[in-house]
Amino acid sequence: TVAGATRTDPGSVLALVHGYLLHALAAPDLVDPDALLRGLRALVIGTLVESGEVSVALRLAGRSSADDAYLTT
Repeated sequence: TVAGATRTDPGSVLALVHGYLLHALAAPDLVDPDALLRGLRALVIGTLVESGEVSVALRLAGRSSADDAYLTT
């Protein structure tokens, strides 16, 4: 909601966090500390795109338009 999404999916966020934490417990030396942040960011952007809020997703991704997305890939 803070990012601008009108629909949220708390179950998917919880699943991502649980998976990350289990991985961190099982193999702490292999876990990238920034992986959870990147995963949450991707989840929020994907949820925004899926719900049709592409302009908010692009803004959160640091892009000004859909055309910019193709320039840096």
